[in-house]
Amino acid sequence: MLINATFMQEAARIVTRTPRPHVTPAEMRCLLRRRTELHDRDLANVEADLYPRELLFDIPVRRYLRSLPRLMRDTPSVVRRMRRQDYQDIPPVDKDRYPAYYRRNFHWQTDGYFSDHSAEMYELGVELLFRGTADVMRRQIIPPITRFVREVGGAKHVRLLDVACGTGRTLH
Repeated sequence: MLINATFMQEAARIVTRTPRPHVTPAEMRCLLRRRTELHDRDLANVEADLYPRELLFDIPVRRYLRSLPRLMRDTPSVVRRMRRQDYQDIPPVDKDRYPAYYRRNFHWQTDGYFSDHSAEMYELGVELLFRGTADVMRRQIIPPITRFVREVGGAKHVRLLDVACGTGRTLH
């Protein structure tokens, strides 16, 4: 996933004519160390029975591949909004029904918080941005939930609401 994410991130950078950021050797070592620590923690969570081993390999490759052309087509619009600092480019909605935070686009995304398209593009975009570690980072919410559920005597005593979490894939 890392190689694919790196390739796609570089392709998006070229298409949008975004300069490559300068990363010092020390910053690169830190990033690599932190990524290794994240993967070590992910495996430790499995070994501690906080989530199943299958989650380590649950990468929705087909869905990502289906979403990739849409993401690439949408990238120029995202870059335009970013360059214009256009936070208000959202679909027509009853703005009085939503707090101010939601009445703006989210990371320059088409439709902001207001569409399945936006959630799908965000999920893939973040996975690419974080070079294949977004799912690993998202899984870090599972251990405290697992511990809580165990403390209260099991899932039959718990109702969980997953709010404003993209596609909702993390807690399925």
